[in-house]
Amino acid sequence: MQGRSKRSGTPPLSARRFPRRQVGRASCRGRFGGRGAWVALRLAAALRLASRAVGKTKGLQKQLRSHRKKLGDYRANPDKFDNKGFLKSASPEGRQKIIEGRIRNLEKQIDNFQKQIDQLGGGG
Repeated sequence: MQGRSKRSGTPPLSARRFPRRQVGRASCRGRFGGRGAWVALRLAAALRLASRAVGKTKGLQKQLRSHRKKLGDYRANPDKFDNKGFLKSASPEGRQKIIEGRIRNLEKQIDNFQKQIDQLGGGG
């Protein structure tokens, strides 16, 4: 009764979830020349990485959309987003520098999001 629970005689949970198949040597030598199990594990790992990349890409695309909207709104009316009062108290030259710096910062973030999406192969 090794590997079974003492109470019910059923196999432990991990063994029920992932039962071991008895595979002969001949069945592993098919298409991949004796490396069938290794190839299957590598393929499963690649699929997991691909699904993570898709999730990451979705999040980056969401941030990209929100930053593009934020940039458009800020360009249309910078005073609306002056919650700390920096633009009100600044001189006209200082006001222009603050606005240009904020726009430059948002554009830099947008470019960074786009670069990350392109690296993950998400297009966009």
